Amino acid sequence: MTTIIGVEYEDRAVMACDSLIHADTAQYEDDRMSKITEVNGYLIGVAGDVALCNIINYLWRPPKPTLKDKDLYKFIVVKVVPSLKALINTDKKDDMSFNVLLMVKGRLFEIDEDYATTVRSDGIYGIGSGGDYAMGALDTGASLEDAITTASKFDPKTGGTIKIFTQDRS
Repeated sequence: MTTIIGVEYEDRAVMACDSLIHADTAQYEDDRMSKITEVNGYLIGVAGDVALCNIINYLWRPPKPTLKDKDLYKFIVVKVVPSLKALINTDKKDDMSFNVLLMVKGRLFEIDEDYATTVRSDGIYGIGSGGDYAMGALDTGASLEDAITTASKFDPKTGGTIKIFTQDRS
């Protein structure tokens, strides 16, 4: 699968991912296949079935928050998640799964395959098969890069180049 992690700080949020792609029994690594993409001011990290990851990363256009959207969590739940659900319900097969780590305005939100949207008070997030390993490393003070490296030691589906993305809080 993958490892995607994120950390919220006072003034920004940062996400990191590995670059190794697993589809069935094959492994791929190519810059054209990014696990984190930028769309409409969002950084979207997706773990799970490759077909769904492609659909979410390259076809989804989540709505932009406006000045009226003061409660960003409510905006994500009320407007962004339904737009994702509409996209996936058109294309999703029953045997596919996904998790999304979404960054907007320097804030992180985790969206599970049942569309439950959560935020963490400690600001540390991890999705994918190596997510728990990386979160454990982050909790002990590791950098994002070191956390992904730790995950790659324990998760055979994590590896390759590490990519890091930052977004200032606005």
